[in-house]
Amino acid sequence: MTISGMTMSNHGSKDQELIIATWGAPWVWRKTKYVLHEEGVSESVESCSSVFALAKKHKNAKVIIVGADSLLDYEQRQNGRGDDQICRDIFYEVADKLGIEPLSKSMEKYSSYEEIILDAKKLISETAKRMSPEGLMLNNMEAIIMPMLGKPSEVTFNGGPRDPFSVLLFELFKITKDSSFGKIYLDLSQGVNYMPSLLLQAAKMLASLSLFDPSIDTKDVVEIKAFNSEPARKLSEIALHEIYWENVGTIQVPLGLGDSREIKVLDRRIEIKGDDGEKAVDSLKKFNEKYDKIKGSVSKVLKSLRYPVPLLLRYSCSTIEDYREFLNALDDAFSLWKENTVINSDGKRIERRLELNYWGLYSYSLSYKACSQIKDSVRQNADGSTKPQNSNDVIMYLDEFDKKIARKIYRRVSRAFEPIITNEVSNIDKKIEEKGEVLNKGECLELDELFEKEGDSEEKGSSASKGTREPDRRIVIAHAGLQREYVEVCREKGGGRIYLRYIADSPERILKILE
Repeated sequence: MTISGMTMSNHGSKDQELIIATWGAPWVWRKTKYVLHEEGVSESVESCSSVFALAKKHKNAKVIIVGADSLLDYEQRQNGRGDDQICRDIFYEVADKLGIEPLSKSMEKYSSYEEIILDAKKLISETAKRMSPEGLMLNNMEAIIMPMLGKPSEVTFNGGPRDPFSVLLFELFKITKDSSFGKIYLDLSQGVNYMPSLLLQAAKMLASLSLFDPSIDTKDVVEIKAFNSEPARKLSEIALHEIYWENVGTIQVPLGLGDSREIKVLDRRIEIKGDDGEKAVDSLKKFNEKYDKIKGSVSKVLKSLRYPVPLLLRYSCSTIEDYREFLNALDDAFSLWKENTVINSDGKRIERRLELNYWGLYSYSLSYKACSQIKDSVRQNADGSTKPQNSNDVIMYLDEFDKKIARKIYRRVSRAFEPIITNEVSNIDKKIEEKGEVLNKGECLELDELFEKEGDSEEKGSSASKGTREPDRRIVIAHAGLQREYVEVCREKGGGRIYLRYIADSPERILKILE
């Protein structure tokens, strides 16, 4: 078995597989024969965990095991040996080897919540290694630790109700962000509390984000299968059944574009008071000040994805220096959340002062994925930098609209978006063939001039030119964000490629009407 802290950095094929399993309380498991039934084929393995049956069937799949911080709040070792206690003994032996005592008796040794998370990850990783059947390897296995709520044993875990799902979603995204998985298998058998249900929902959102990957063909989908075992009674074998299946073929874009909850990644917990509460509020204020501009960029990207407006999406992505800043903001939010988690050893409590927001985390992740795909052909400025100085520096080549953007991104948001974009590009292309000789001279033409005020009466305007009329929401959407008096068409010098760009402050004016 190989355990690695490194994430997979290369874009894989659409056939890459991912296994995610939830682990709750390994010290109560029994070693048994798990039999996986999938698509008429059975695979069996004798082990402490059902995940090994999935791993045996899908030998090349990457494996992620999801545990909880309450894993450290495990029960004391009980006397006795026997077949029923093999798994329990493995767990305790690993804990002893790592020097990890039950949390209720060792809280004072932890100076930060981060240390608790690291110990929980070590405990899962080493336990999985010891429980692995001979000859079976888990590829690039990584552990994720969710925050627990309530009092499962001796320690009380107090925090925001959105924290468990938020942490799970963010950690899954960090591990998989630069890889593409066409198949995701979920083992929900051995999770506790809310872990299985949250994993299923997180997998759907993860699949949505995976659809941005260029290695996944436009006709393909991300397949999700969820498995659950029969009740763990004293049986000679336990069946592992496929209980849920779904093909995810649509990128999920948050609907309420004006809702701040969809772009806010971190918030305070109102009930927290005292010095720790004030410290949390101060740190949150500094975080919001630091990332206020990025929050604005996220809002623009969401609007540009919700409607078929490719050039506007490129502009929105250009409003930050580097698309990786979206991920940096999430990293900082997660770090701040952990820093404001207090360990109260006297009261045997873990108190989280801030609360993460999964919709905000998803929106930032969505922006990261979208902008990582659309950034490639942003034209360099004269000084060699790629950050545009104004909207005129943001361009999109005409041939990108159809093959790269319409098919690879917008078709996956809505099947209706692709024909809107391709039809508009086709109309522009035809006009260029008819009367585009001026472009060959190195000049740019306003689309209104190219079409000579043809089309809808709303588009004709009166004597408006160069964006003097307010953008029209209907026209913007119907014409793929290319309302004609707001866009120029140009050709690169020397008879090069044709590209489009917005005029002056047009992008901001258009974004405003898409509220």
